[in-house]
Amino acid sequence: MKQKIIDFISFVCYFTSLIYISGQYGALECDVITCKQFIVRTSIGLAILAIGLILSNIKIARRSGNSERAHNK
Repeated sequence: MKQKIIDFISFVCYFTSLIYISGQYGALECDVITCKQFIVRTSIGLAILAIGLILSNIKIARRSGNSERAHNK
């Protein structure tokens, strides 16, 4: 059950960061925000993406740990 929750949160982080960064780029192209605001807001999107990457790496580490234990028995 925990693994499904981690998978879901990881997917949500990927999707959210994709939508958020593309939205900020659109706002920059329409001259709604300045370049400095774009850099700050994109950094927030990259932080969200980093959280998703960390969660997906935790998922992979747990699976590889379980498979090693199964082979050692």
